[in-house]
Amino acid sequence: MIISVFPRRHGSRVLLTTLLSLFAATSARGEILFSSGFEAPSFVSGRTINGQTPFVTPPGTLPASMIVTNTLPFAGNQAVQGVGSDLRGIPDFVFGTAQLPLNYNVLATGLPRISIEAQLRLDGPNTNTGNGLADNDASVALEANLGDSTYFSLQLSSNGMAYVFTDSYNFATPAPLGQYHRLQLLIDLGSGVGTYSLNGAVLGTLPISTPSYSRILADVRFSMYALSSQVDPSNYNGRMDDLSVTALVPEPASSTLLGLGTLLFVRHRRRLASSR
Repeated sequence: MIISVFPRRHGSRVLLTTLLSLFAATSARGEILFSSGFEAPSFVSGRTINGQTPFVTPPGTLPASMIVTNTLPFAGNQAVQGVGSDLRGIPDFVFGTAQLPLNYNVLATGLPRISIEAQLRLDGPNTNTGNGLADNDASVALEANLGDSTYFSLQLSSNGMAYVFTDSYNFATPAPLGQYHRLQLLIDLGSGVGTYSLNGAVLGTLPISTPSYSRILADVRFSMYALSSQVDPSNYNGRMDDLSVTALVPEPASSTLLGLGTLLFVRHRRRLASSR
């Protein structure tokens, strides 16, 4: 219930102010599933991320390949480091992964839009020889998996490019080695699309490839990969800092409030003009 303390002709102004306040509150509303800069005492530098709650290194990953480090953080004093010399895998292909288990059910919460953001960097020799994806010999990635293994990934490559990967490579934009880049995956499990951004610029939007995809966000991962037949993995290191995972309100709710507020504002201005 809105109680006005202004004369009647100011009623639209009061309602507009209330609606804009509601819009601000609605836009900000959400649930923080995880947020960390990997600082002490919660995270201990010099140790593997495996077992530093809530992170694990999944099967196939050597725990020493993912450590908490105090060198080259984006902010603060610590970050997570992917150690190229400790990547393991099959012949010609090695990897390491730090996994954040979540098992977040968007149907139970009514918050279907998930924003996953982090600062990532890749250090090592540039492998760009002008052959595009064929020069993608080492990379770091911000990844997410749904309950049915539907996969989302935004990667920084040793060829100085960033790529989106779901079931194939999509989009590409320059992303120089040796510096941090802000990666974002915005996964809308209501409308069934994923939006991928680098340093605040949207690279593109793709429909979720699995027709009847899961509504459970199983985990978020920081991974490092290398084609050991093409490069020496020990020449590369990756880092992740300032990771956040947030469940956001459905976008239409905010848009409706903003649209209604705009209409009331225009109506209010027209009334003022006609009364002069």
